[in-house]
Amino acid sequence: MIKKNQLEGILIQIEGKQGDKSIGLLNEETGLGLKRKLRKIQKELIEYWREYKVDIEEVEKIEDPEKKKVEIERLLSETVELKSEKAMMSEIEKISSSFSYDFEYIELIAS
Repeated sequence: MIKKNQLEGILIQIEGKQGDKSIGLLNEETGLGLKRKLRKIQKELIEYWREYKVDIEEVEKIEDPEKKKVEIERLLSETVELKSEKAMMSEIEKISSSFSYDFEYIELIAS
């Protein structure tokens, strides 16, 4: 299970930006099978991320501070389940990279 507040970190590990430089697993030299799995995972997680952002925007409109706090805590604790096939950790570990990946996030999308 993936907490909704982890989605952004995972998406950055898959494909993100660091300044002007593109980073992430999709920017590495990998096989097509791994890239295909990562793209499917990315697409699914982007949908979850969009839903989460809409929910956060709705909670931000709440004027009562106590109710707002409760709703934020609820949103942060919600989880999603990855339906896409997970990437193989062994394939990811083979990648030779100078970028330091956060394997706490990668373990959520790999088996």
